[in-house]
Amino acid sequence: MLGGKAVTKLIPEDEIRGEEYVTTLYENDPSRKLILGGEDRSASHLRYFNVCGSYLSSTPCAWHTDGGVRMGLTLRELERLDGGPFLVGSWQIDFSPA
Repeated sequence: MLGGKAVTKLIPEDEIRGEEYVTTLYENDPSRKLILGGEDRSASHLRYFNVCGSYLSSTPCAWHTDGGVRMGLTLRELERLDGGPFLVGSWQIDFSPA
């Protein structure tokens, strides 16, 4: 469906996750890179997605919603777009170095 702009690879099973297909769109364009991880080649059951390769990217990210939500928004900007304050929760994951 996506032609030469997409690269799909089968990632073999490992100790952490099962076998999965990973499709990368616009692999050589950091501002548009999109990674889709799923259970099958069709990506009909996504396990995860990654927009612009990394949320720490110094390259502006081209992906955004029609409502203006984009990578790099401050919490105040997001609250303004949402119409007011909201609760931000955590995933209960410690990202600090070991």
